[in-house]
Amino acid sequence: MKQQYKHLINFFANLVTLVVEGGMFAYLWYSEYSAILEIPFYRRGNWAVIGFYIMVLFFFTHIFRGYKIGYLKTLDIIVSHVLAILLSGIIGYFEITMAAHHYFPPYHVVVMMIYQTLFIIPWVFIVRKIYTSLYPPRKILLVYGEYEPEDMIRAINSRKDKYDICGKINCQESDRVIFDNIFSYEGVVLFDLPNDRRNQILKFCYQNSIRV
Repeated sequence: MKQQYKHLINFFANLVTLVVEGGMFAYLWYSEYSAILEIPFYRRGNWAVIGFYIMVLFFFTHIFRGYKIGYLKTLDIIVSHVLAILLSGIIGYFEITMAAHHYFPPYHVVVMMIYQTLFIIPWVFIVRKIYTSLYPPRKILLVYGEYEPEDMIRAINSRKDKYDICGKINCQESDRVIFDNIFSYEGVVLFDLPNDRRNQILKFCYQNSIRV
């Protein structure tokens, strides 16, 4: 049942991120720049400036895959957001100077980017903590062929937040032993199996709705 809420959690977390970061720019615009324009903007003009920045921020965050909270590693998500904040801040600064027809020192924009970064780092950790508590790593059985799959185990277990290979069994074991073992896990990884053996296990997993 909880699987249905994965996208909802991801959407809510990303919406909060965008609203907070966009709100910081809106505060910067109203508090530091909108009142000193040679030609003041009216309501929709201010909204256009803020909306453009939010679109740019969303674009860069999406391009760098910063919204993949439930899929990427925590560090990768943070780096993606920091890069998006940096590039959006640069474009936002030039947007402000064009709107004001005047170059301002970038001090306030830099401070805004620092605050955005100070927000995003703990926020990503909090969201990831909630996500992993609701969706802990899957317990996986590895069925292997002739060779010990140590490299495969290390590769998959590098994503301890998503997968945990906590059992392995050789494909030469009897069907009864393998199938009984499979039912004790949440998923199966097949490694270097003969075609007929692989197809047999795949068919069993498919018939019993087991991830493989």
